[in-house]
Amino acid sequence: MRKEIWVIHFIATCQNCNWHCELYKNGQALAAKHAKKYKHLVHYEICLTGNYDGK
Repeated sequence: MRKEIWVIHFIATCQNCNWHCELYKNGQALAAKHAKKYKHLVHYEICLTGNYDGK
């Protein structure tokens, strides 16, 4: 079975400052870097879509 998954939506917001990110390609990495560098709490939301092909 073949599986395909895409990120279609990403939002990250820092709870300690005004930092915000909506880059779906590398947003998770940027959010992690911000949290680690500044010791802040970063909340993120990610939406995935995908297909299963049983052929």
